[in-house]
Amino acid sequence: MTKDEAREQMRRQRKEWSGRDRKIATMQARARLFTYLSTRRVAWLYPFVSCGTEIDTIEVIEGALVHFPWMRIAVPKVNGSTMDFYEIHGMQDLQKGYQGILEPITEEKVEANDGIMLLPGLAFDRQGGRVGYGAGFYDRYLSEHGTASRETDHLYKIGYGFSFQLLDAIETENYDIALDGVMTDREFLLFQK
Repeated sequence: MTKDEAREQMRRQRKEWSGRDRKIATMQARARLFTYLSTRRVAWLYPFVSCGTEIDTIEVIEGALVHFPWMRIAVPKVNGSTMDFYEIHGMQDLQKGYQGILEPITEEKVEANDGIMLLPGLAFDRQGGRVGYGAGFYDRYLSEHGTASRETDHLYKIGYGFSFQLLDAIETENYDIALDGVMTDREFLLFQK
């Protein structure tokens, strides 16, 4: 499937999918993530802040702050054509920013090079491919900060979404950063690291 086809199909599916099924899938994905986080005992979590029809990460952030007190959390903020991560200590550290997405107001900028990063996307595939929204923020960030290779970094890049967003194969380009895993409400795939 081409990127354009995946974007169109997934935008439509996410928009049409609502109600009880969405809530249940969100809770199942969060439970799967928290189980994984409790076994990994990582120092840093870098979640995206959900917006619109994305799988909810607000409850992930709130829950991680409560259930994993040893873990530090940093979320992205768009600065022009680039994106950076800033540590937050609670939801009060967020306000609406780029395209109405909640972004950190703190000045505690961190480099995401160790821990677990949850990446948003419209579609993911079973080989570690990801189709984002087309702006390239995550691919640029990961390339510029030396965390693009599965073999040499300590940052686990995990696509996080609903099970219908996981496709068998999607088109990728040379500049697309491969994921280390994909987590949905129904399964968790980890690729060779």
